[in-house]
Amino acid sequence: MKHVSTWGKREEAVAGLVWLSLALGLAAVAGTSVWAAAVSAVLLGHVAVSVGETVVHRNVYHGHWAWIKAKRPPALAGAIAFLQPVVDGVHGWLRAGYVHHWVVHHDHARRAPAEVATTGMPPADLAAEADNVHGAGHAAALYYSSYGMECFSFGIAAHTSTLLATPMPLVGAVLGGWYAWAGTSAAGVAALMTLFWLPACWYAASSCGYHKYLHLRPKLRAAATPWWLRWLVLSREGARLAADHHAHHFGANADAYYNIVPLGRWFTWWLA
Repeated sequence: MKHVSTWGKREEAVAGLVWLSLALGLAAVAGTSVWAAAVSAVLLGHVAVSVGETVVHRNVYHGHWAWIKAKRPPALAGAIAFLQPVVDGVHGWLRAGYVHHWVVHHDHARRAPAEVATTGMPPADLAAEADNVHGAGHAAALYYSSYGMECFSFGIAAHTSTLLATPMPLVGAVLGGWYAWAGTSAAGVAALMTLFWLPACWYAASSCGYHKYLHLRPKLRAAATPWWLRWLVLSREGARLAADHHAHHFGANADAYYNIVPLGRWFTWWLA
């Protein structure tokens, strides 16, 4: 697939810094303008989601956090041993994403590239193989993620919840504290935090909505994409996301191109 011409890292860095400077500038005057506060919340939310998506994709779904690859979580001892059930739960929650994405989805894309690029789904024999090998502990993760191609129902909640393993909650807490310190009412802070978390919809949509269409060949993508996603998937930005995602799976440096949030590369070029 021919890579779509786009800005280089220097231009993306400048664009990201301009975006971030504008967001922080608006946040600085949040106490005097409700509109400035609202816009800053959305802009900073988009930055946090873009970074969060890359953090999860690289470190959790690709297992760069080595403890997630382990079939068993680290064993605690001594005074913190009572936290073992919490560690077990967090490990199982995050490792499910590693299994359905890196272990299964990347394997399917590598072994059946033509079928995945034609149908947007793995062939039935590879899906059955994944069920046999990984179904004992990860049947729900495989089913609700459609073997890493798209998620639905419980899978949407499971994927979106991984934002809690990113800096986004901390950024939100700091931002909410700033708004409160600037004199915003409690109701206003709650509304602004809702706006801050609103871009998390991109995070859910990336893997659960349009990810599988990024795998399709361009002509098939144009025919298969539903009307409510065509504005993004068939746009120039969508073409760039598809080209980057193809490089992520098949490029010389596949350990890159993690971001699939629109314009997210402006804020994540330094992470991969």
